[in-house]
Amino acid sequence: MTNLTKLTIFTAAIMVLASAAAFFSGGDPFQGPATEEEAVSQAPVSSAADRRIADLQARSAARPNDPSSVIELGFAYLQKARESGDPAYYSKADAAFQRIESSSAPNKDILIGRGAVALERHDFETALAFANQALALDGEDADAHAVAGDALIELGRYDEGVAAFQRVADLRPDMGAFVRIAYARELHGDIAGAKEALEMAIEAAGPRGEGAAFARLQLGHLLFGSGDLAGAETQYDRALDSFPGYVHALAGLARVRAARAEYGEAISLYELVVARQPVLEYVIALGDTYAADGKDTDAARQYALVAAIGELYAASGVNTDLES
Repeated sequence: MTNLTKLTIFTAAIMVLASAAAFFSGGDPFQGPATEEEAVSQAPVSSAADRRIADLQARSAARPNDPSSVIELGFAYLQKARESGDPAYYSKADAAFQRIESSSAPNKDILIGRGAVALERHDFETALAFANQALALDGEDADAHAVAGDALIELGRYDEGVAAFQRVADLRPDMGAFVRIAYARELHGDIAGAKEALEMAIEAAGPRGEGAAFARLQLGHLLFGSGDLAGAETQYDRALDSFPGYVHALAGLARVRAARAEYGEAISLYELVVARQPVLEYVIALGDTYAADGKDTDAARQYALVAAIGELYAASGVNTDLES
């Protein structure tokens, strides 16, 4: 039985920038359903990640020699990076892991954390090296297998990556495992299997918080790529129900509007998204939507921002993979 055949017991699109999903199962307390209009105007003032960071900063300051608090703080920074799109949190996370690494014995959680940071920075060889070091300490650690699998897939070593994802699912069949399985299925053209896996991820994530929104976001992306704009729109709306103000879901809605040539609505949504999170993907998408709507001057202004934002990412050690 091949690895790919074995995956049918789990049966779809993880993004490397979302690889932190493996490490977090918590979420915000449910803030209640929101209409699209309410969700557009509402951004979480303080997310679970914000509150956890504040708590862990206080704990690590009070107990600077306690490795667990510092390690947890590093992972909380990674979660905040995923929520916010701010690459500065990668540097904060790596600094936390390195700080405790220099004063402790080899620790698999530190290695996994540093591997996760390397993934976010698109330094896949380094991520794999950290994951392998962690696996040498504990070959049954699901998070270490997850980091290894993510890195292997991005390095083009697909069979090994799929095997690592299968191991994650065997050890801990949670949202992160199902999203990774979904990505492997999609890579092999099994869209139906990918959809099934993401539905399992949504069930595993529960109804509330950023994790639930993230799982629905991935299903929305899969449906969009399959040409099901209505289905994608539904998932983005439901992501906003789970986590009101979720910027990535707002960007998904903007993408749907642009695909329907509803450029005015798409531009309004993208402008809101970019005002909150001026990450490269969304700045470029806004520029492209301006251009499609014939607003060439506005488009040029957005494209001019790309180089400056790219420099910010580079300063945080992120390889944006953009061609000049």
